[in-house]
Amino acid sequence: MKRQSILALSIPIVFVAGILCFFVLVPQDALTLPIFISYLASLSTVAMVLVYFLTTSQQLTAMSNQLKEMEFSRNVAIQPLLNFSSPRLSVDAPRYYVSPLTDFKKLQFHCRIHFKLEITNIGNGPIIAADFFPIIGNLSSKEKNIQPLVKHELETRIECISLEKNNSCSIYLLFQDESHKFLDSALSFDLIVYLTVVFKNALGMPFKEKIAFHLDNYNVELIENLKVFMRASKAAEIDYPEKATKFDEFKSFGREEDVDKLQEELNNEIKSQTGAIEILEIPVSIQRGSFNISPITKEEYDEIINEGQKSYRYNSLAMRRLSKS
Repeated sequence: MKRQSILALSIPIVFVAGILCFFVLVPQDALTLPIFISYLASLSTVAMVLVYFLTTSQQLTAMSNQLKEMEFSRNVAIQPLLNFSSPRLSVDAPRYYVSPLTDFKKLQFHCRIHFKLEITNIGNGPIIAADFFPIIGNLSSKEKNIQPLVKHELETRIECISLEKNNSCSIYLLFQDESHKFLDSALSFDLIVYLTVVFKNALGMPFKEKIAFHLDNYNVELIENLKVFMRASKAAEIDYPEKATKFDEFKSFGREEDVDKLQEELNNEIKSQTGAIEILEIPVSIQRGSFNISPITKEEYDEIINEGQKSYRYNSLAMRRLSKS
């Protein structure tokens, strides 16, 4: 558009400048009407060429925009669509862990949070390489400014191979972090799971789907059990630095039997407070109005994937081992 404006402005400037140059540069004795008419015809030809370039440029721009719109319409016409169902959120009783994520060399205290989900492609084309980006966050936070309450321990993105039309699969996400953050929000009904999915259709057009899951109303028993987890978690976290230091000392001297004995003692202490409760199922459902799907540019798609890859820290072996532990 800027180029066309410059070209349109240059036409009268060139024409006027050309006439002025004729009277300034041509000698007085050569100023005859036939010469002026001939010069004016040549100048008009230059102006007409500029007009031709202007109109042609406008036509090419319009045709280019039409082609882009046609290509976009064609690409969007084959639009996959993920349908989400059967969300299940559960939380383990707080425990002291060692895991392959730290080479079994560090004592950690946390809850493990499990989120499972059934997805089905109900669109009119296959989904190619869907990537899932989960966040457990705070319901009162604005999504664009959300600060995660807990991190996704295994990966910040879960890759799912292509999903054909009408096909389904299950997604399993494992989170862990300081347990009181999760439990505080769970008790205040202020917890939400955000899920962003990016994928491509068969023509390579990228799409982004976003959906949120919020906590349903609890029963009295569940609330009381969450409070039990909270009390045990806060009590244990006060002594955690001292116990972690003791664990590190045993590890540094290769005292594996003492390491195992210490971890068993610590977990028995926690278990004496939580009783026989091993895991709590927390009811969740899809938040009304949270679902959104839109086509995105290749640049935006690459940016999302690259950001996820920066945080991709753990290999598939560690993921399988931890999910079975």
